Amino acid sequence: DDKEKKIQTKMVPISGFPASKTFNPHGLSFSNQTQRVYAVNHDCGTHVYEGIEIFRLVRGPSSLKLVYERSITSASFPLGAMNDVVEGAYLGELYVTQWLAGSIPEQCAGHESFVDALKVKINALFRRMSKVHRCVWDTEKPEDAARCSVVAEGFKGANGIASDPDKKQLFVIDAPDKAMHVFDRTQDGSLHLKHILQLPYLGDNVEFDADAGKLTMAGSPLMHEVIKRLGGDASVEVSGGMITVQPLTNASYIVQEILMHDGSLMSFVSSAVFFHGNILLGSPPSDGVLVCPIPEHPISSEVRSPSL
Repeated sequence: DDKEKKIQTKMVPISGFPASKTFNPHGLSFSNQTQRVYAVNHDCGTHVYEGIEIFRLVRGPSSLKLVYERSITSASFPLGAMNDVVEGAYLGELYVTQWLAGSIPEQCAGHESFVDALKVKINALFRRMSKVHRCVWDTEKPEDAARCSVVAEGFKGANGIASDPDKKQLFVIDAPDKAMHVFDRTQDGSLHLKHILQLPYLGDNVEFDADAGKLTMAGSPLMHEVIKRLGGDASVEVSGGMITVQPLTNASYIVQEILMHDGSLMSFVSSAVFFHGNILLGSPPSDGVLVCPIPEHPISSEVRSPSL
């Protein structure tokens, strides 16, 4: 209700999802072009696997419903390692980030060993073993397996991924590197690195806001807070907010820090989008969304040139 400036959240029912599976969504993406919802799923049900669930969005007069279509799995997806997903140029193609170098063996046991946690930190800080995968499948043959392959690698921790409205470019956030990699999508679906843009601080999920003509993403300025929270210290209030990146015609970008929150109302902000004159912030360990008014002026604004 715009007049009363109220934003309501409602649960969207899911139909047709296999009863033998559990749904533990991580990265989430919606395609206006095909009305499909894609969700990275760490399935710890009867069939333990790492995959991507695809749903068709059905719109009613006053309701929404998700209808399960199929799952995308691959032997190249380590358990607990996949992060975010985006539809490719057509229904039957997607790109998904792998933010961890390998599996978390005890993911489904509800805990993580010290050795596993240490490996994650070492890989993210010192090694470049993170990747982007491309998967394709025949939409007319849902029983056929998808074909997945690595199309970009060398990241410290590939996290959020988004495409421009024309599906000609992909944007990948390398969180530990505080960078955004910009790729051109070729006709065969492979990715060509165009350039790398340094961000003010660690970025997370990213979306392309077609109306605003810019990318919106969550950001955390204090790395030590993030490390402590990922290490299991739930008492840490991780500060975070919104960064926007606007592409310019001269291959440079306007990078703005729009909003920053100290973490007291919502810790560990991982997503940030514009919505009806507001900013919505989301977080994995926090319930609900944080609704914030759009500030009259950004905290900072500068034109940045990428590196090749």
